[in-house]
Amino acid sequence: MTYTILAISSGFIHPSLYAQWRLRQLLLKFPEFNITFSSSVKSLQQLNKKIFHAVILYLHRQHIAPEELDILDTFIIKGGGLLALHSASASFKKEERYFSILGGRFIGHGPVTTFTVEPCHTSTLLFQGIGAFSIKDELYIHKYDESNTIHFITQKDNMTEPMVWTRHHGKGKVCYIAAGHRATTLLNTSMQAIIYDGLHWVCQE
Repeated sequence: MTYTILAISSGFIHPSLYAQWRLRQLLLKFPEFNITFSSSVKSLQQLNKKIFHAVILYLHRQHIAPEELDILDTFIIKGGGLLALHSASASFKKEERYFSILGGRFIGHGPVTTFTVEPCHTSTLLFQGIGAFSIKDELYIHKYDESNTIHFITQKDNMTEPMVWTRHHGKGKVCYIAAGHRATTLLNTSMQAIIYDGLHWVCQE
């Protein structure tokens, strides 16, 4: 089956232009995904469950129009999917409804550093076969909904932080991946597998 995806990616630092290009090249390697790429949040106005199975947000933006948030919310509630990466959790900071959809919000980060990402949830088939791996990236700290299903964590400085979580929103599905500040992170094969599995999962009804 072919899934139709709207991928919205924009920014200069979060994410960098090079990181956006890396994600685009990765997505184009997945033959079962038909991707429409955009750099504008206004593209959310195109979201329609009859056309798209899911939307990807890889961006850092402060503002979203109320009607665009309404469209995103309704799209997922009716069964659409959302895959959000890295700085998507630091976007639209004044919109509490956005964070209730996403399942968490960015509250801070330290310097770029090397850390280990470990699987922590084995009761579902999602992300099976992806073991622990190390990446050098920006470690985001989140305030998140405890009802989220956390699949990967990192432990650093006596702190445990979720790196990948999933949740349901209405009839739809949401997957958030915290890493992705550096373009080289998207070259990591385990990260690529997580993106692929997460995107495939949010597309399925």
